[in-house]
Amino acid sequence: MKRIIIIILVMAIQSVKGFGQNKMLNVEYEIFYNTDIPNTQYANLFVNESKEESIYIKKSDSKVNKQVKREEDNSISITYKSKRSSATYFNFKKDTLISSENVFGEEYLITEKTPKMHWELIDETKVKDAITLSKAICEFRGRKYIAWYALEFPLKYGPWKLHGLPGLIFEVYDETKRYNWYLKKLNYETLDESVFVMDTQKAKIIDIKEYAKIKYNTESTDEKLLTKMPRGTTIVSSQVFRNGLEIKFEWEK
Repeated sequence: MKRIIIIILVMAIQSVKGFGQNKMLNVEYEIFYNTDIPNTQYANLFVNESKEESIYIKKSDSKVNKQVKREEDNSISITYKSKRSSATYFNFKKDTLISSENVFGEEYLITEKTPKMHWELIDETKVKDAITLSKAICEFRGRKYIAWYALEFPLKYGPWKLHGLPGLIFEVYDETKRYNWYLKKLNYETLDESVFVMDTQKAKIIDIKEYAKIKYNTESTDEKLLTKMPRGTTIVSSQVFRNGLEIKFEWEK
């Protein structure tokens, strides 16, 4: 069955039947957030190379159920079913990035074109688990990232929105070491293409500029805060501190 991108945007269904089974890459990352409350999380990056698409799903934000089925030809097929509130979907052929996020208790699907990442390739390598990793540096939305990628795996994918290197990203962190990703395992599996469907029905679809306004605009923040407080509450002044992954966008001076 031919999958149309609008299915992903409209979110009209919770599960999609009829998708094909293909060998796809499943990359598992360990994430260390050195934030006010340091914590470790895990994520899966699924890559469909033939369609130039990927989806990154944080396990802490979703319950991922792995279903293994033996087919009539004795092959094994694997299906991942999940209800997730945080995912990042790339479709490079359509120049599309769709990410989901909860802001002030509301679910949003944020659409944008594939961000341009201007990596500087550094003449420096290191070996990890017998794999040679090369270094690259890039500034993206207010943070400077140091990445280690493997030319042995010539894939442009990586965790979250980080992409565009000549090899799969094995390790990446921002220069403050606030956000850190480490590849733990990778393998090819026969996956159901429905894993690429973001099935959050209640999410509101907005573009990246509207998302930034909702998340970081002071007036918008005050309105959201008031809805969570007792009737009659007033806010004298508030200030939004940007300390997340994206703290400055391309259109901001």
